[in-house]
Amino acid sequence: MFKKQSALQSAKANMALVMIFTLINYVLFLLDMSILFPFSMFTPLLLGSWATQSIQSGYIVEAIIYISIVVLVFGGFLGSYLALAKKPKLMILGLIIYILDTTAMIFIYTSFGGFEWVIDAIFHVWVIASMAYAIVNMFKTPKGLEVGEDKPFEQ
Repeated sequence: MFKKQSALQSAKANMALVMIFTLINYVLFLLDMSILFPFSMFTPLLLGSWATQSIQSGYIVEAIIYISIVVLVFGGFLGSYLALAKKPKLMILGLIIYILDTTAMIFIYTSFGGFEWVIDAIFHVWVIASMAYAIVNMFKTPKGLEVGEDKPFEQ
């Protein structure tokens, strides 16, 4: 029981940190700073930078498409996070989004070579593992027992 609650709280905290650092990184990008924090989503930052470049080049429709994808990806992750209180199993949606984000990150980074992305990948794997662990614990819980309930008294 406590294991499930603890795993869920840990995964939820990791999801919150990912969203906070993603927003911080995007603000740092907009301010033209050369620092990025690794504990964030990759796809929204990449597509956000492409949208900014598209706007500067005059390709507004392209920028709208990139921004729409960012809203879907980040919004889906945020929606999954916000729904955890009532429907914890929606963490699966967040996990799928984050796995796709990690896959895109690894594909893009390995296409250009170098190993700067390894630290970012380690953080991504950490978040994926914490979310997967919470999901596994949710499905292991006996039917009839929900988060916060005690086992029925047995004689």
